[in-house]
Amino acid sequence: MKMGCSCKMGLKLIAFDMDGTLTQESSSWEYIHRRFGVWTGKAEAHMAHFLAGNITYEEFSILDAREWQGVSCAEMDRVLREIRYADCAQEVVAAAKSAGASTALISSGISVLARRVAGDLGIEHVFANELVSRDGVLTGEVVINISIDEPDMTKEAALGKLKMDLGVATNETWAIGDNWGDIGMLQQAGTAILVAPTPENREKVAAAVPDVICVSSLCHVVRLVSQIGTGDSPSSATGRS
Repeated sequence: MKMGCSCKMGLKLIAFDMDGTLTQESSSWEYIHRRFGVWTGKAEAHMAHFLAGNITYEEFSILDAREWQGVSCAEMDRVLREIRYADCAQEVVAAAKSAGASTALISSGISVLARRVAGDLGIEHVFANELVSRDGVLTGEVVINISIDEPDMTKEAALGKLKMDLGVATNETWAIGDNWGDIGMLQQAGTAILVAPTPENREKVAAAVPDVICVSSLCHVVRLVSQIGTGDSPSSATGRS
């Protein structure tokens, strides 16, 4: 695992995870469950069953979405607006756009939040999971656009297709995440960056993406992006692992 970055390649596309990367909450799903009082003894059990391999990601998401059946879209939006951005989230997107790169948000989180984040930060391409509503009320259904265990719908697949659509090569692509769920997306990039990972996530990701760069915050990524094409050594902008 690298603690520095040679960053010899250019930057034409940068893909961000959302939860725990662009925002301060590691899981928008869990945050909502806790706010609505359905995490303990309910939604946490769905998570345990999924991690144990007893249910698929789609089944897991359906169970989660059912916990919010009958909640108004307005209330859901109000709760999601409590989620704050990570330090330098605005700056890193602005730096990437200034460098001429296309920007993407690829998340297994909730599209209501993903669209707001993308709109606020100026991100062009958005991929996330959609809560179904009718007459302003959540139905308890979910449309899966980004999966963890369905090969054609993973973050890796989404980034791979976007690269093809935009005509961008792997060595012109950066990907930024925060945990093991981003491994496939990071593998699709010439420059893979892990932001403020826990020791467990750092170990898991490094085993799958040996050249991953670990930084303590997005502020370090701003410095890396700003050095594209300057000829400076990006190692001076390296964050702590």
